[in-house]
Amino acid sequence: MGLSELVEQAKSNGWKTLWQPVEDKTGDTEAISQQFSQFWAGFARNDLKITDPQTVLYSCGNGVMTVRGPRH
Repeated sequence: MGLSELVEQAKSNGWKTLWQPVEDKTGDTEAISQQFSQFWAGFARNDLKITDPQTVLYSCGNGVMTVRGPRH
């Protein structure tokens, strides 16, 4: 499921977040963290076509996403 599908699902369900476990009061934060990591890994691989396992999508914390690879 891509980002646009997650947003549409959240809107149609009236959620305040994109992930159902967060919406469920019994959501496990570790499980949510794993889902988030899996989502970004899939996004980097499928949408950005990053296939090198040593290259990652990195959030700078200011809303800017960068791609970082191995240092030579």
